Amino acid sequence: MDLKISEILETTKGLLLTADCRKTIEKISTDSRKISGSCLFIPLKGENHDGHNYIQSALESGATAALVEKGAGIQNIFKKKYPDKTILEVDCTLKALGDIANLWRRKAKTTIIAITGSNGKTTTKEIAYNILNRKLKTIKSPGNWNNLIGVPLSLFQLDGKQDAAIIEMGMSEKGEIKRLAEIAEPQIALITNIGPSHLENFSSVDEIKTAKGELFINLGPEHTAIINNDDQRVLSLADMTKAKTLFFGQNSGNIHSENINDNKAKGMEYDLIIENKKTHIESTHQSRYFFSNDLAAAAIAHAAGIDIEDIKKGLESSTTVQGRMEKIETGGITIINDTYNANPVSMDAALKALSKMTGYIHKLAILGDMLELGTGSDRFHTAVGKQAAESKLDYLFLFGSFALDIKKGAVSAGMAENKISVFEDISELNQNVKNHLSKGDVILIKGSRGMQLERVVNSIKDN
Repeated sequence: MDLKISEILETTKGLLLTADCRKTIEKISTDSRKISGSCLFIPLKGENHDGHNYIQSALESGATAALVEKGAGIQNIFKKKYPDKTILEVDCTLKALGDIANLWRRKAKTTIIAITGSNGKTTTKEIAYNILNRKLKTIKSPGNWNNLIGVPLSLFQLDGKQDAAIIEMGMSEKGEIKRLAEIAEPQIALITNIGPSHLENFSSVDEIKTAKGELFINLGPEHTAIINNDDQRVLSLADMTKAKTLFFGQNSGNIHSENINDNKAKGMEYDLIIENKKTHIESTHQSRYFFSNDLAAAAIAHAAGIDIEDIKKGLESSTTVQGRMEKIETGGITIINDTYNANPVSMDAALKALSKMTGYIHKLAILGDMLELGTGSDRFHTAVGKQAAESKLDYLFLFGSFALDIKKGAVSAGMAENKISVFEDISELNQNVKNHLSKGDVILIKGSRGMQLERVVNSIKDN
């Protein structure tokens, strides 16, 4: 990184409190424990911590400069104690972080690819990266760095040498995608799908659609909006953008599939069609309910100029992302680990995928709560129970505050009560699951991240 203090001052509309503007910043950090020379420390306020309490530590560890939020009441202390350090006062340190990331992003001649959606963001990101990085120097958002802090930090990875950067964008409230798009200024943008998630902060799924759609609105005519033909809400956003549109879907679109076979033990196969070209794909995905991620990643790669045969190589060499329909074999038992997160759309897809799996003695599922669904939580969990019953499970384990709602839905759809167990204690759940499992069984484990159902995965593996 090579940013002048004067550039940072101008882009943040800040006030210089000490030192001068001639210094150069080579690194940005929001963590006072990760400071090096020529570093700018940006203190952020969280629910439990205020980064302003660590400015002194950052400066004494060698930071060249630090931001201070107006009204913090500590400006004069640092002006007197560190006259050789550069202190900049800004209205909001979080906004300044995004503004500085946008400044750096504009200096980089890199194609920025943005991905958002209710499901499949991270998996699509990982598959797209696996394709692009074979032909283009590519970076991606680490882990789940997809919010107002993570996206700027992801952009700070740019060093001017990358051809492409794949940036995941999450959303928990109105205006967040709009702000992330302003920071990243993507040339290629994809919305995987739109469904009920984070409804605590939205009154309806249509409000979620509007908020997600902000990714497309500010694209220019020279940019590309990638549209999911299989999702009516995403499809309805196609007319809202000035950008070129590229459509993908299982059966139609610029990128689509033919001759799908999802009855193979090791995965599925299909023909991939991109415009007027065709190639055969042998995928590790276990079900057609999830290979939309393949098509979305192929669309990204096509928009970035990757040839269909290189797309084929990238798709076929992609592996399952940990905690997202991850297949684990242990002691003759197959675990489908989908513990990373859950909402009604992904829960429905996971159960349908489980119902299609063949060659197992028993099919079982452990379902935890879907969080952040607001006032409709009980209704959404009851619907999941109905889907579980329709999936013809041999046994269903339920864990969490909404377990009885899931049970209610399952019983109403015809599942016998003696095939359902409800637990409040994770240790009791683990022991009961072990007592039911035998060699040749497959078990789906799924719930929102806050349920920490990976504890059950580890318990089975350690048995």
